[in-house]
Amino acid sequence: MTWNMLELGPEKVYVEQSGQGQVLVCAHGLGGGAWFFGGLGKKLEAGFRTVSMDLPGTGRSWIPNSPFSLRRCADALIQILLLEKAISPGKTICVLGHSMGSIIALQVFAERPDLIDSLIFVGGLPRVTATVYERLSGRAERIRNQGMNGIGTQAAPPLFSKSFLAESPEAVAMFARLLEANEPQSYIEGIHALISADATELVADVTCPSLFLSGTEDQYATPENIRKFSALVKGNTRMRLIEDCGHMPFLERPDSFAKEISKFLDGAPIRDIPT
Repeated sequence: MTWNMLELGPEKVYVEQSGQGQVLVCAHGLGGGAWFFGGLGKKLEAGFRTVSMDLPGTGRSWIPNSPFSLRRCADALIQILLLEKAISPGKTICVLGHSMGSIIALQVFAERPDLIDSLIFVGGLPRVTATVYERLSGRAERIRNQGMNGIGTQAAPPLFSKSFLAESPEAVAMFARLLEANEPQSYIEGIHALISADATELVADVTCPSLFLSGTEDQYATPENIRKFSALVKGNTRMRLIEDCGHMPFLERPDSFAKEISKFLDGAPIRDIPT
């Protein structure tokens, strides 16, 4: 895997890339980064080119006094897609959005459908549910008053399955520490951008093949909400639930996650979840 600091218009963005072949460009969710997809890129590198970034205003792409916004993220993603079109001519391009990244993917497809051949939504919805709105609003207020210390420990339990919390405490603790490493103001701005976003009107315009992938224990994008989301899409859709998994399938069930991504990118049939 290689990495670069790329200048994408006004942004200086940290980008990781690995493998060769059809292109998969990944956009992470709130508090995440390119590291969410490092394992996926390694597992897919024999057949696919995986590209991921720290979204502008987050992680290694954070610039002091530069407010986070979904508009900045969408613009940077468009720039990456244009680069991939140039350096990978003739290759198909799939955009994967995790959680908040799903909203960014919807925005980009609405603006530049010519740059995207297929979409993958991982634990994502066009807008957050009322429960998530309240949870994240409370988290933003706590960070404003107390800083990031302890936020990771508070945030982790609803993100993971019960078995993962019990069997992998070291991985959960590592995730919590990485979450707390986010710059506080940028993270607060990310929360407000996410909970105020509504891409519902863009969903019906999705005409490309789409995979809806989530965990059976996802509390942020429940299986029922994912079904409702997928039903609004006009293009060919597939839905796949990973058993005994929460909101972070790339961390909890990396082998199953990579397998489902690979099957979709290869065009192999994926079992539809009964409605």
